[in-house]
Amino acid sequence: MSMRETFVKFDQNALREVQKWRLKYLNLIFIILTYSGKGRVWFSLVLFLFVIDKKGIQFTTKQQLFLYAFYAPLLAFIFGKIIKKIFSRERPSDRIVGFKPLIIPPRCGSFPSSHTAASTSFFITLLILNHPLTLFVGIWAFLISFSRIYLGVHYLSDVIGGLLLGFLCGVFVSSFHGFYQVLSF
Repeated sequence: MSMRETFVKFDQNALREVQKWRLKYLNLIFIILTYSGKGRVWFSLVLFLFVIDKKGIQFTTKQQLFLYAFYAPLLAFIFGKIIKKIFSRERPSDRIVGFKPLIIPPRCGSFPSSHTAASTSFFITLLILNHPLTLFVGIWAFLISFSRIYLGVHYLSDVIGGLLLGFLCGVFVSSFHGFYQVLSF
């Protein structure tokens, strides 16, 4: 068996193992979590929070850091889209005979997980910038990442790729925070 075949087999077996953990009451929780990481939800949340901020309403401590951190998921979504086009990896339900995801998989490629990349990049940015909501965002990001495998729309390697992309985008955006502050005045 070649290295590639071994990797594909491992990826498929990991996905099948996670599927064994499915429980009816968890299904809805993970569906809600995964939808909270959709691009449309991110866009709506950012728009809402920026409007609230412009109205002078304080919704968190270190609010400007929190709002700045939203640049990281934007970057992660952009790069994720480009990488998906390059790899064009089929979703598990398209590749594994008889495999049934719990939700309708997106039509785009599977690698990397954009949900994972966006939520991880947001978490990493908040972590580096030392925001008080970091722990909660980190738990949420982890659960979104796991939900993608649990629901059957991504392989483990897609999520690992999303984690890596998210980490890189978070570090990149964090590194420009000082420069951004100078331009904001």
